[in-house]
Amino acid sequence: MDAVKKRRLSESTSSDLGHSTPRPSVKKPKNESSPGPSSDAELSLEDLVDFSTLTNPSQATIQQRFEAIAKALLCDNYLVVVSGNKETKYEILELEFYLWMDRFHEDPFTHGSEEQKIAGQWYFHRAPRWSQDSRRSVTSTTAYRDGSRKGLDLTIGRAPSTSSSNQTETPTTSTATGSELKGGALLRSIRRVSTNKVTSGPSLLVDELLKSSNVNSIPELVSKKWDDDISAFHSNLDSGSGSTYLCLKKRDSNSLKGGFGGTTTLKMFRSPRIGLELSHSGTKATPDHPRLIYLSRPYRYFVHPKLLDKGRAQTFLGVLRTYQEEKGTPYSDMGKKSKFRMEVMRVMNMKENTMDKYFIDFLDGVEKGDIKSFVGSAGKGASSSPATYLKMMGSLEKFMKA
Repeated sequence: MDAVKKRRLSESTSSDLGHSTPRPSVKKPKNESSPGPSSDAELSLEDLVDFSTLTNPSQATIQQRFEAIAKALLCDNYLVVVSGNKETKYEILELEFYLWMDRFHEDPFTHGSEEQKIAGQWYFHRAPRWSQDSRRSVTSTTAYRDGSRKGLDLTIGRAPSTSSSNQTETPTTSTATGSELKGGALLRSIRRVSTNKVTSGPSLLVDELLKSSNVNSIPELVSKKWDDDISAFHSNLDSGSGSTYLCLKKRDSNSLKGGFGGTTTLKMFRSPRIGLELSHSGTKATPDHPRLIYLSRPYRYFVHPKLLDKGRAQTFLGVLRTYQEEKGTPYSDMGKKSKFRMEVMRVMNMKENTMDKYFIDFLDGVEKGDIKSFVGSAGKGASSSPATYLKMMGSLEKFMKA
């Protein structure tokens, strides 16, 4: 087995389951040699999304950085639309991470957008292009996705290297000079603070933000309202300036705080991402193939499971894994009417017969599933059916542990 295969196989054993020119706001270039905080917990969100500062990149340190960003977005900050003198605040309830970092984290499901190379920007998804290489994705550099396929990321690439807001900025040199580094945190669900209205799904989320910004389309928002400034971190704007922009604002001290698996009121969960499958024609049923490795990675973070209508099968796996890790419960103790199963059902606010079906489908895959039946054309549409998806994920768990 060559070195690349060995590395990918090693990764798979970790905890799984209209065109605009970017014009970020003024910020100082990063100086890698300067002293700084010693841990992710001490970094600001603006610094956390700059993955070029990640020392000793590995699956463990990348997952730790994801969790720090997730906590900041889900527990510590509001997503705020400022339109003229009006502010509309949202709680972020759910997000997913996608990251390509040469050699260290080559997630084939990551978009191939140039906008994702610069950290701390708003990236509206662009139309994908077919890639013959099953190990990576390719994205258009022009058209935004429209209709029901829209999406919005907070980018997690490299920090800008210049301080001029009138020029296109380029990323700084990373710890791996010349390496490719780009990604994003996809926002999936939000709750409007003033009304408690929940908007679930990336496309509906974008629609809600467009409505609050008083525009009808992404090009109108980015080009006309934002003047092509897609920075997420604004330091010199205020709600009385007449501007329209999207930003993140710290919650006050009375807001709920939380963390992954924490004991505070707001509990954070993680699960596999939604909508991913193994249907690409180049996918091979081998333990070192990146699509098999990254399909089950728990890169979806969420709070308030009861409020999330989309991805119930993924939410089920996330809640199940969280409590399984906390309690050390084996599958043999998850039988019908068991305390473990009742707790998962309570947290998800799910009917008992639905919960039982989810357990049956997942455990069926764990016990006797064959991952080959979900690879290539045979796996087309597996992510759209809870039963098929759970059998696939159970089969994948069995396969990767064999």
